[in-house]
Amino acid sequence: MTIENYERAKEYFEAAEAKLQEDLEGDLCDSKLSSYVITMRYNLARCLEHLCLFEDAEVLYKGILREQENYTDCYLRLGCLARDRGQIYESSVWFKEAMSVDQNNADSWVLIGNLHMSKHEWGPGQKKFEQVLNKMDKEDAYSWVSLGNVWMEMLFNLGRKKTDDRSLDG
Repeated sequence: MTIENYERAKEYFEAAEAKLQEDLEGDLCDSKLSSYVITMRYNLARCLEHLCLFEDAEVLYKGILREQENYTDCYLRLGCLARDRGQIYESSVWFKEAMSVDQNNADSWVLIGNLHMSKHEWGPGQKKFEQVLNKMDKEDAYSWVSLGNVWMEMLFNLGRKKTDDRSLDG
Protein backbone atom coordinates (compact mmCIF):
# COMPACT_ATOMS: atom_id res chain seq x y z
CA MET A 1 0.00 0.00 0.00
CA THR A 2 1.12 3.54 -0.65
CA ILE A 3 1.28 6.29 1.95
CA GLU A 4 -1.83 7.85 0.42
CA ASN A 5 -3.72 4.59 0.93
CA TYR A 6 -2.71 4.50 4.60
CA GLU A 7 -3.81 8.10 5.03
CA ARG A 8 -7.19 7.25 3.50
CA ALA A 9 -7.42 4.11 5.63
CA LYS A 10 -6.71 6.22 8.71
CA GLU A 11 -9.59 8.53 7.82
CA TYR A 12 -11.94 5.59 7.30
CA PHE A 13 -10.91 3.91 10.56
CA GLU A 14 -11.46 7.16 12.46
CA ALA A 15 -14.87 7.68 10.85
CA ALA A 16 -15.91 4.08 11.53
CA GLU A 17 -14.77 4.32 15.15
CA ALA A 18 -16.70 7.58 15.62
CA LYS A 19 -19.85 5.97 14.19
CA LEU A 20 -19.44 2.92 16.44
CA GLN A 21 -18.91 5.16 19.48
CA GLU A 22 -22.06 7.06 18.59
CA ASP A 23 -24.01 3.79 18.31
CA LEU A 24 -22.56 2.62 21.62
CA GLU A 25 -23.79 5.72 23.44
CA GLY A 26 -27.33 4.63 22.63
CA ASP A 27 -26.77 1.10 23.98
CA LEU A 28 -24.12 0.97 26.71
CA CYS A 29 -24.40 -2.80 27.18
CA ASP A 30 -23.64 -3.93 23.64
CA SER A 31 -20.45 -5.93 24.04
CA LYS A 32 -20.34 -6.75 20.33
CA LEU A 33 -20.16 -3.06 19.44
CA SER A 34 -17.52 -2.54 22.13
CA SER A 35 -15.38 -5.28 20.62
CA TYR A 36 -15.76 -3.65 17.19
CA VAL A 37 -14.53 -0.34 18.61
CA ILE A 38 -11.49 -2.04 20.11
CA THR A 39 -10.74 -3.85 16.84
CA MET A 40 -11.14 -0.58 14.95
CA ARG A 41 -8.69 1.14 17.32
CA TYR A 42 -6.18 -1.67 16.89
CA ASN A 43 -6.41 -1.42 13.10
CA LEU A 44 -6.08 2.35 13.33
CA ALA A 45 -2.95 1.94 15.48
CA ARG A 46 -1.44 -0.43 12.89
CA CYS A 47 -2.23 2.15 10.23
CA LEU A 48 -0.55 4.86 12.32
CA GLU A 49 2.57 2.71 12.53
CA HIS A 50 2.71 2.56 8.74
CA LEU A 51 2.41 6.35 8.70
CA CYS A 52 5.37 6.54 11.16
CA LEU A 53 3.11 8.04 13.85
CA PHE A 54 4.59 5.72 16.45
CA GLU A 55 3.71 7.72 19.56
CA ASP A 56 0.07 7.95 18.48
CA ALA A 57 -0.01 4.22 17.82
CA GLU A 58 1.51 3.54 21.23
CA VAL A 59 -1.15 5.66 22.94
CA LEU A 60 -3.89 3.69 21.17
CA TYR A 61 -2.36 0.30 22.07
CA LYS A 62 -2.08 1.29 25.73
CA GLY A 63 -5.65 2.59 25.69
CA ILE A 64 -6.88 -0.71 24.29
CA LEU A 65 -5.03 -2.57 27.04
CA ARG A 66 -6.71 -0.41 29.70
CA GLU A 67 -10.07 -1.56 28.34
CA GLN A 68 -9.15 -5.13 27.45
CA GLU A 69 -6.00 -6.28 29.21
CA ASN A 70 -5.89 -9.64 27.45
CA TYR A 71 -5.41 -8.19 23.94
CA THR A 72 -2.09 -9.94 23.30
CA ASP A 73 -1.42 -8.33 19.94
CA CYS A 74 -1.22 -4.91 21.63
CA TYR A 75 1.53 -6.15 23.95
CA LEU A 76 3.38 -7.56 20.94
CA ARG A 77 3.07 -4.31 18.97
CA LEU A 78 4.25 -2.26 21.97
CA GLY A 79 7.21 -4.64 22.24
CA CYS A 80 8.00 -4.22 18.56
CA LEU A 81 7.81 -0.44 18.85
CA ALA A 82 10.21 -0.52 21.82
CA ARG A 83 12.53 -2.92 19.97
CA ASP A 84 12.59 -0.64 16.93
CA ARG A 85 13.61 2.26 19.21
CA GLY A 86 16.50 0.10 20.46
CA GLN A 87 14.92 -0.41 23.88
CA ILE A 88 15.56 -4.14 24.13
CA TYR A 89 14.76 -4.49 27.83
CA GLU A 90 11.43 -2.64 27.52
CA SER A 91 10.66 -4.71 24.46
CA SER A 92 11.21 -7.97 26.34
CA VAL A 93 8.95 -6.73 29.15
CA TRP A 94 6.10 -6.18 26.68
CA PHE A 95 6.64 -9.60 25.07
CA LYS A 96 6.63 -11.24 28.50
CA GLU A 97 3.39 -9.42 29.32
CA ALA A 98 1.87 -11.05 26.25
CA MET A 99 3.12 -14.41 27.54
CA SER A 100 1.50 -13.79 30.91
CA VAL A 101 -1.83 -13.46 29.10
CA ASP A 102 -1.26 -16.46 26.81
CA GLN A 103 1.65 -18.78 27.61
CA ASN A 104 1.11 -20.58 24.30
CA ASN A 105 1.35 -17.52 22.07
CA ALA A 106 4.03 -18.57 19.57
CA ASP A 107 4.61 -14.99 18.42
CA SER A 108 5.68 -13.98 21.93
CA TRP A 109 8.21 -16.80 22.10
CA VAL A 110 9.55 -16.08 18.61
CA LEU A 111 9.91 -12.36 19.29
CA ILE A 112 11.83 -13.02 22.50
CA GLY A 113 13.96 -15.54 20.60
CA ASN A 114 14.71 -12.83 18.04
CA LEU A 115 15.78 -10.46 20.83
CA HIS A 116 18.26 -13.07 22.03
CA MET A 117 19.53 -13.54 18.48
CA SER A 118 20.05 -9.79 18.09
CA LYS A 119 22.31 -9.90 21.16
CA HIS A 120 24.20 -12.97 19.83
CA GLU A 121 22.73 -15.12 22.60
CA TRP A 122 22.36 -18.25 20.48
CA GLY A 123 21.53 -20.71 23.28
CA PRO A 124 18.62 -18.76 24.82
CA GLY A 125 17.34 -17.92 21.33
CA GLN A 126 17.45 -21.58 20.36
CA LYS A 127 15.44 -22.53 23.46
CA LYS A 128 12.67 -20.08 22.57
CA PHE A 129 12.32 -21.44 19.03
CA GLU A 130 12.41 -25.01 20.32
CA GLN A 131 9.67 -24.10 22.81
CA VAL A 132 7.41 -23.12 19.92
CA LEU A 133 8.17 -26.32 18.03
CA ASN A 134 7.86 -28.63 21.04
CA LYS A 135 4.83 -27.11 22.78
CA MET A 136 2.84 -25.11 20.24
CA ASP A 137 3.36 -25.94 16.58
CA LYS A 138 5.86 -28.58 15.51
CA GLU A 139 5.59 -27.33 11.92
CA ASP A 140 6.10 -23.60 12.58
CA ALA A 141 8.19 -22.61 9.57
CA TYR A 142 9.55 -19.43 11.15
CA SER A 143 10.88 -21.33 14.17
CA TRP A 144 12.50 -23.98 11.96
CA VAL A 145 14.23 -21.32 9.85
CA SER A 146 15.29 -19.48 13.01
CA LEU A 147 16.76 -22.68 14.44
CA GLY A 148 18.66 -23.12 11.18
CA ASN A 149 20.01 -19.59 11.63
CA VAL A 150 21.05 -20.41 15.21
CA TRP A 151 22.91 -23.52 14.09
CA MET A 152 24.53 -21.65 11.21
CA GLU A 153 25.71 -18.88 13.56
CA MET A 154 27.08 -21.41 16.04
CA LEU A 155 28.92 -23.25 13.25
CA PHE A 156 30.20 -19.98 11.76
CA ASN A 157 31.40 -18.77 15.15
CA LEU A 158 33.07 -22.13 15.84
CA GLY A 159 34.91 -21.86 12.51
CA ARG A 160 35.87 -18.26 13.27
CA LYS A 161 37.15 -19.24 16.72
CA LYS A 162 39.36 -21.98 15.20
CA THR A 163 40.76 -19.46 12.70
CA ASP A 164 41.37 -16.94 15.50
CA ASP A 165 43.09 -19.59 17.62
CA ARG A 166 45.41 -20.51 14.72
CA SER A 167 46.23 -16.83 14.20
CA LEU A 168 47.24 -16.52 17.85
CA ASP A 169 49.44 -19.63 17.64
CA GLY A 170 51.30 -18.40 14.55
